[in-house]
Amino acid sequence: MKVQTAHDGVVRAALDDAILFFRRIDDRNGLLNTHLQLLYKLCKWDEVDAILPVLKEAQDLMTSESGLSTDLRARYYAARGHFEGLRGNFDRAREEFEQALRLISGHRSRWYSNILFKTAEVEAHAGNYARAIAILDVAVSDGNVDVEGSRYAAGYLRAVCYFLSGDADRASRELTETLFSVSDRFEDRTAFFNEFVFITGIFAAHQGFSEKAARLKGYVEANMPTLELGAVFKRLLATLDATLSARFDPAALEDLKRAGARWSNAEALERTLATLDAIAQCSAISPWPAPTSLRPRAASQRRR
Repeated sequence: MKVQTAHDGVVRAALDDAILFFRRIDDRNGLLNTHLQLLYKLCKWDEVDAILPVLKEAQDLMTSESGLSTDLRARYYAARGHFEGLRGNFDRAREEFEQALRLISGHRSRWYSNILFKTAEVEAHAGNYARAIAILDVAVSDGNVDVEGSRYAAGYLRAVCYFLSGDADRASRELTETLFSVSDRFEDRTAFFNEFVFITGIFAAHQGFSEKAARLKGYVEANMPTLELGAVFKRLLATLDATLSARFDPAALEDLKRAGARWSNAEALERTLATLDAIAQCSAISPWPAPTSLRPRAASQRRR
């Protein structure tokens, strides 16, 4: 299961081309919007050295252009908050998100819930799970989330926060309810099902259901080999991989993953729900490793 893909280079090239285009036609709103898109991609790719100049260019646009839309200015501060959160500067991240929300509150913009969601991600990464859940509750209330995928992403993050805070039963129910709320018409329904299986596998490995977790991971790798993960989910994926590697020798692990890869969707659903039932009955959840910060890597470790 890869966090980065060969397609990333195509995405990066397209964003670089867009930046050149908006510079040529002197469209500052388009230019800042593209810089923010690139910033989030670079954060997901852990390209710290490339983030700083992009952030500097975005800052220059903010200080030199008075015609930027309110939504765009708010998104700039939210992007800064996202980056500071990944670096472990949680107080600074909160300041940036507060500035973003001050700008956008009252506008009922579609970006309001998006910024709240990113705020919750940082709080979850900081280990403040109850606060993250409270923010997510606001994000999905009163019709704040008008994009179906955002509502489901919020539900999955809320389930993870319940699990990380020690409530396995509530986490399992939240995860299942989120999955079954997905509309048949939702175009990314398959992706959200695969993420449901993926998160269940993480929970299972942590609770000692290693064989179940390996099969679930095998199913996801066969059906969704590429993941773009936020900081919390990257940490959980690393824990899952470490747990399975410690529990099984490579050949045994591959056998279990191949078994999961052969499941039909119906069998995957049945197995996943049964695993969640087992997880919900666990009396205690062990502590998770502390959050890690986004830091520059050696040249040999950078994405190729």
